[in-house]
Amino acid sequence: MSNKFFIVFIALVVSFLFYMKGLTWYENISIFLFVYFLITLIDSIGKSYDLLTIPTLLLIFECLIMPSFVYNIYNDQESVIAFKYNMAVPLNEYYAYTLPATIAMIIGLHIPFIRQIDQTNILQKATQNCKTYLVGKSNIGIILIITGASSGLVSYLVPGELRYVFYLIGLLIIVGVLYMFYSDAKQKKAYLIGAIVFILGQSIAAGLFGDFVYLLLLGGLLVMLSYKPNPFYKFALAITGFLIIMLLQSIKHEYRSLTWIQNNEVNKSEAFANVVMSRINDPGKFIDRYALFPTVIRFNQGMIVSWVLEYVPRYAPFAKGETVINSTLATLVPRFLWSDKPKAGGQENMLRFTGLTIVGYSMNIGVIGEAYANYGKNGGIIFMFCFGLFFNLIFTAILYQSKYRPTIILWIPLIYIHAIQAETDLLMTVNSTIKNLLFVGICFWAFERLMRIRL
Repeated sequence: MSNKFFIVFIALVVSFLFYMKGLTWYENISIFLFVYFLITLIDSIGKSYDLLTIPTLLLIFECLIMPSFVYNIYNDQESVIAFKYNMAVPLNEYYAYTLPATIAMIIGLHIPFIRQIDQTNILQKATQNCKTYLVGKSNIGIILIITGASSGLVSYLVPGELRYVFYLIGLLIIVGVLYMFYSDAKQKKAYLIGAIVFILGQSIAAGLFGDFVYLLLLGGLLVMLSYKPNPFYKFALAITGFLIIMLLQSIKHEYRSLTWIQNNEVNKSEAFANVVMSRINDPGKFIDRYALFPTVIRFNQGMIVSWVLEYVPRYAPFAKGETVINSTLATLVPRFLWSDKPKAGGQENMLRFTGLTIVGYSMNIGVIGEAYANYGKNGGIIFMFCFGLFFNLIFTAILYQSKYRPTIILWIPLIYIHAIQAETDLLMTVNSTIKNLLFVGICFWAFERLMRIRL
C-alpha cells in the first residue's frame, strides 16, 4: 500500500509542475494518469504480470498526452494546418470526450474481479508450475520455435485469408521461447536472444516494427516474473525500452522511404543499420521540436479521433451501433459465408467517419473514435467502459484457467498482441483476439491428439 501512496504522490507532483506551466485541468489529469500507470507498470516488473496497464498506458499516451503536445506546440502553425496534422476541434471539446472515455475504459479494465494480492499469487504459482511441468520437456519449445520460424518465413507469401493463419503460426516462435525459458533447457538465454533477432529481422524485412515492440514487451514481462529486479534495474529497463521505441519510431519513415520505394534494390539490413547509426550520431533530432514532429504525429492517435469529432455528425450521421454489430458478426462468420464482410485495416471507417480516403498506408480511427462515431459522446463513454471490461474478463478467465493449465500464461503475448493497441478499431481488436483464442485452443487440441504432447 505504501508503494501506491508514493506513486500517487509522484504523479501529483509531476501534474502540479505542468499545472504551473498553464496547462488545462484536462491535460493535468491526463498527465497524472500517465505518470501513475507508468510507475505502476514499472513497479510491477518481476512482481506480477500487469498486462491490463499496457493498453491503459498506450491509450493515455496516444489519445491524451500526444494531443496536448500538438495543441500547445504545433497546432497553430500554417504548415501543420495545411497538411491536416493539427487537432481538428478545440482542446476543450476534444478532452471533454476523450478524457472521460479513457477513464471509463480504465475502470472497465481494472475492476478487480481478482484481488491484486490473489492475482500475484496465481501468477507466481503458475510460473512455478510451468517450471515444474516443463522439466525434461524442452522439446516442446523447440517444436514450437521451429514451427513458428518456418511459418514466419513464408507468411508474407501466402495469399488471402490463410495469411493470418500463417501469421499466428509464426507467433509460435515467441511462445516456444517462453516454453524454453521456463523449462530446464540449457542455453535458454541463447534461445531468447535468437528469437529477438529473428523477429527483429522479420520486422526489418517488412518495415513494420509494431509486432516486434509488442512481443518484446508482452514476452519480456513474462520472463521478468522469474527474477526479482531492484528498482534501479526496473527503471533502467524501462528507460532503455522507451529509447528503443523512440529510435524505431524516429527512423521508421526514413527507413521505409529507402526500402519500400526501391524494394529489392536495397540491402535492408544494411539500410536499417545505416539509418539507426545516423540517428544515434545526431541525437539532437530526438529533442528538436521540428525534427521530433513526425514522431509526435505517428504517436498522436488523438489527431484522427479529432477528425471523427469534427466530421460526425456534421457530415455523417452516427452509426448507432452498426459497425459494432458488423464487427461482432465478422468475428463469428467466415468470409466464404459473407463475401463482403468488413475488412480490417481502417480504410472503410476512415472514409465513412472522417471523409478521408486512405491508400498505400495504414490509418485507423481506433476504438475510442469508433465508439464516438457510433454512439456520440455519452454513449461512447459507456461503450469504452464495456470494451475495457471485455478484455478484463478475458484476462481474468486466463488467470483462472492457469490453475489447471499453468502454461496458458505463456500464450498471453499471442492472445493479446492486437488487443493492447490504441490505434486499431473494434474489428481488429475483438476479431483478432477471439481468433487468437481459438487458435490457442486448436494448438492445445492438435498437439495432444496428434502428437500426444500436452502443451
